[in-house]
Amino acid sequence: MLLGVWLALSAALPGSPVLADAAAHAAPTVTPAAATMTLSAAGMTPAAISLTWTQETLLVFSQYTIAYSTTGATGPWQTAGTIGSATTTTFVDAGFAPSTNYWWMVTASGIGSESSNVLMVTQPSSAFLSYSLLSATDLQFTWTNNATYAGGLAFQSYVVLESVGGHVPSVAATLTSVGTRSTSISGLSPGSSYSFYLNTTDCYAGCGGTGPSLSLSESNSVTYGAPLPLSASVSTVRSSVDVGQPDTFSCTPSGGQSPYSFAWDFGNGTFVPGQLTVSQAFPSAGAVTITCQVTDNQSSAYMAATTIVVALDPTPTASANRTAADIGQSIAFNCSASGGFPPYAFTWSFGDGASDSTSEPTHVYAAAGQRLAICTVSDATSTTVTRSVVLTVSPTLHVVATSNSNAAAPGTSLTFTATPANGSGNYSTVTWTFGDGTSASGTTLRHLFSAAGNYTVEAMVADSNGGQATGTVLVDISPLAVVLGTSAPSSASPNQLLTYSATASGGAGGPYNYTWTFGDGTTGYGAQVTHKFAQTGTYHVTLQVSDRLGTTHLTTLGALTVSVPPPAAPLVTAPLLLGLAALIGLVAFAVGVVLRRRRSDQAYAALAGRVPVTGPARTVRGIKVCPVCGASNVPVRKTCEACGAPLRGSLIG
Repeated sequence: MLLGVWLALSAALPGSPVLADAAAHAAPTVTPAAATMTLSAAGMTPAAISLTWTQETLLVFSQYTIAYSTTGATGPWQTAGTIGSATTTTFVDAGFAPSTNYWWMVTASGIGSESSNVLMVTQPSSAFLSYSLLSATDLQFTWTNNATYAGGLAFQSYVVLESVGGHVPSVAATLTSVGTRSTSISGLSPGSSYSFYLNTTDCYAGCGGTGPSLSLSESNSVTYGAPLPLSASVSTVRSSVDVGQPDTFSCTPSGGQSPYSFAWDFGNGTFVPGQLTVSQAFPSAGAVTITCQVTDNQSSAYMAATTIVVALDPTPTASANRTAADIGQSIAFNCSASGGFPPYAFTWSFGDGASDSTSEPTHVYAAAGQRLAICTVSDATSTTVTRSVVLTVSPTLHVVATSNSNAAAPGTSLTFTATPANGSGNYSTVTWTFGDGTSASGTTLRHLFSAAGNYTVEAMVADSNGGQATGTVLVDISPLAVVLGTSAPSSASPNQLLTYSATASGGAGGPYNYTWTFGDGTTGYGAQVTHKFAQTGTYHVTLQVSDRLGTTHLTTLGALTVSVPPPAAPLVTAPLLLGLAALIGLVAFAVGVVLRRRRSDQAYAALAGRVPVTGPARTVRGIKVCPVCGASNVPVRKTCEACGAPLRGSLIG
């Protein structure tokens, strides 16, 4: 029927795009490998298909390439599309020819590749429309629908179109239930010529959303009433394609008497029987005239033609300003194309999940490893071709700077070593700056500091990727100092035990070695030592201290004189001895008197303190004289033995 007119009508309806482009399709070289992914068809309509597969298992993933063949399981293959997400394992496309065999395969690429099984599918045939007479002015239409709605495919509507007298078709009925496959049309005019056909509109992407993609398939045409002269028109989805890219052609008859048969000449002068809608790719560039020959039920024939332009596939070129970089280094990419039909669209996939839609992007990788950056070029016919760049991303360069000592005395030679790691592994000569105004080159070298101070030593290195790194080491330069623990003696006697001690600091630090030289042919070791000089004489004691790196400090103590001391003066003289003897005699006499009195006291104790009057000299411990009669009494009495008067306070020794 008048498909070209219907396409124009459909394009004008909101949300109703016409036949989807089935061939964002290039012609890659694909060699089927052992299947590691399982590919299956979830759903099919006469012009669309929904595919699904199991996820790839590559260590590094770049993209899925979905390809099909119209000739067999070994190709040649056409690219239907690419997917840059490893977890997206569904694909929906439209624009295929009804009742046609297609072979499908999915290939995962990255570092290595994996392929699915080759899946052969036959697109369902278009709906078959027929009618029966209800009356001279009323017809009952029925039709078939051979689609399988699943995956990304869904039903939209049936539209019955009516052409009266060969004029532009109009909508006679619209039905939105997939299970309703009949309708009646009334009010026909006797004697007029009518043509009817059915368009089935299906959704193949974004179903249920605000901008779904729709696929249209057209049924056979039926006529009623007086037949019109047979005619036909040829329409195409695209007026220009690339070599190897299939285009879809439709031959729309009008008039005559259905059913119709079709034959196609694709520019080689030979007609091949075919369907109302066919798909064809062209092996060489140039202008091609496609001719459709329609024959009706009365053997009337009509030929219609259209011309398309076939161009060579676009040829892309992909490059990068470097193919090796460290983490964090910027890489500039460039992708260009020639041939095909400009303008071109560019898409970069960098192999780490990031992408860019410009021809000259820059990208920084955040992780090390092999990366495959792929540029996909699409021309105005939606032919896609790819080119890739293999990159090596190295871990971030770093360098460790070390010294055999972080402290030393001025003038001590220190050894510095730089150890680069990561980066490309190909390093430049290490450059050192010592913080004292000097510099040098080399992985390992020696340097001495002439002045005390704190120095920051830096080692700088670069790799072949242009990465740079700096390592630092801090060095404390201070003199070796020695402090004596006590004042050194200046004189001593033979065999007198002397103690020497000292404390060292600075320089390279401990452990410090202490060596004492006593001047008598002997030495001592340690921070504290003892020593005896056996002979008299004058000795010069020295102390040499060395730090951990062997720097020394010499200290000379004052001269030491060792001599025999003069005899000691007598401690006891003759007069002193005489005085002591006299003192001892007096003490002995006093002790004798006391002892005798104690013995007298004990002898008279039994007399109850009584002392005979006639014997007043014999007392116990003294004499009490009675103030009344004058009699002598022992001091322990309270009353006078002679007169009985009280004895108080009249002690007489």
